[in-house]
Amino acid sequence: MSDKATQLWFNRFGIVGTICKLAVILINVTLDMTKIEKLKNLMCGIGFCILLIQCSDKKSNPPITSDLIYSKYKIEDFDTPDRKKEINDLINSTESHEMNPSLKKIESEFAIDTFKIGYFQRKFPVNKVDLETSLNVQKSTCVMYDSLNSKYFHKLEQILKHKDYDDLIKSQEIWEKYKANELNIFQRKIKERLDFEFNFYKEYTRILKSRLETLYFYYYRFTDVKS
Repeated sequence: MSDKATQLWFNRFGIVGTICKLAVILINVTLDMTKIEKLKNLMCGIGFCILLIQCSDKKSNPPITSDLIYSKYKIEDFDTPDRKKEINDLINSTESHEMNPSLKKIESEFAIDTFKIGYFQRKFPVNKVDLETSLNVQKSTCVMYDSLNSKYFHKLEQILKHKDYDDLIKSQEIWEKYKANELNIFQRKIKERLDFEFNFYKEYTRILKSRLETLYFYYYRFTDVKS
């Protein structure tokens, strides 16, 4: 392999190439040309093997996406004895108060829904994971809150009638437009800046959570009045 070809090969492979180039320079100073060619080829082979190992590691550890985190969370985390016990304890605690039986069910269901999100966030604390993972966790949190918003909107929709129902539909349409516009505005500004993106999704989570609390409040109170 010529010196020019060797140079191009090593430059292509970053740190490994740099180490190999230094080794070849040292070899050129101390050994004859026959040994140099053999050792150059050997070093190229070593560099190629290291590169293959690095590529293999990357394939075995794909980047975490919000979909991967959220899917894994849904499938695995709450099908364990410890999580089931925590949820049962939460239900017993919530329903131990004196109240209308239908309200007990509503309150315990909401407690479980929000407990799951809180548990998910505690499992990936921001100060203990890298920024990219934190961002994906925050995106997954948004997905979960948005899903609960849909759930409690439909529950509220089922108990309202006439003018109240019409007003709810209108307010939801306005909310959906507002939510979409907020997302669109920021997504145009945050490309390739993980810190900006993380802070936006953190704020977006707060917006979604606030909407959930409003929907739940109406659902709970209107059920109470109806009872």
